[in-house]
This record gives sequence, C-alpha cells and structure tokens, in this order.
Amino acid sequence: GHDSAIEHSYVEAMSDLRVRAIFVTSVNDRIEDAGTCPIIYVHSAPPGATGNSILFDDFEGGVLATRHLISLGFREIACLAGDMDFGPFLQRRLGWQHAMDEAGLPSRGLHYHVASDRLEAAAQIRRIVELNRSLEAIFATSDEQALAALRAAAELGIKVPDEIAVVGFDGIR
Repeated sequence: GHDSAIEHSYVEAMSDLRVRAIFVTSVNDRIEDAGTCPIIYVHSAPPGATGNSILFDDFEGGVLATRHLISLGFREIACLAGDMDFGPFLQRRLGWQHAMDEAGLPSRGLHYHVASDRLEAAAQIRRIVELNRSLEAIFATSDEQALAALRAAAELGIKVPDEIAVVGFDGIR
C-alpha cells in the first residue's frame, strides 16, 4: 500500500527474527535499516541505497511502451502516473515524456496522477476521458491502472482498442 511506516515495521520484524536477508519490494523513498541483516531491494530502490538490488529499467520501459503506441499511429497519448511522483512511477512517466518529446508530440495536459486503488482510479480515469474525448491512447504506469482504464472505458461505452488503446506496465496482484 506504499505505506513506509508499515513497510518499516515489517523490515524490523524480519530483522528481529534474525533472517539471513530481507527482500524489500517497495516504491517508498526511505532507506531501510535492518542492522547487520542485508536488504535486497526488488522492483525499486530508494535514492542512495547501496547493496544488492533487482530493478526494472522503468525509464526505458516507459519509452518503449510510448514508442509502441506512437508506432501504431497514436498521437494524443495520456500518461496515467501513480499517485506519488517518485520511484518507478516517476521514471515511467519520464520515459513517456521522453518518447513524446522525441516524436515531437504534445504532452502538456496529458499527464495525470491517478490512485493506485483500481476502483478509485477507474472513477478518476472516467472523468479524464469524459473531459478529453480526443484521447487516442493511454499509457498506464501500472497494470492496476491499465485495468482501471479498461473498466472506465467499458463504463463509458468506449471500445478498446478500436476507440482508445491502453498499454500498462508492471504486473498485477
């Protein structure tokens, strides 16, 4: 749930159990301290974190997803970024921005912060699409948001991919 206090309590609990290492999957910007227990960041690492990590290239993923939409002929491509503008969501949004700039396409007013919760995000996306009927495609910085976009399109009677294309990034629960 992107709650750094809960995340920290889990890391503390694991380190108290004297495990050999802790894998932390997080988008928080706080470096965890588990004493002598090594922490391995998976998915993203906070700025300044040292040690082992297994990370996506979120920026390049955003570039590739957006270039794919552009190669299909879409020009008005919205970016649904996370509700927090750091970590993977930020890097994916910056990748979208880079690809849009590279193609000479407008991006101003096409970047939206959307909730991580699928139902809340669907309501927000529904409003976005209603206000901007010229949208041709959506790059969602998470697959949860992509599913929310599909839901919003269905609720509005918009056919995917015939009337609007949707590309997601990452994975779902």
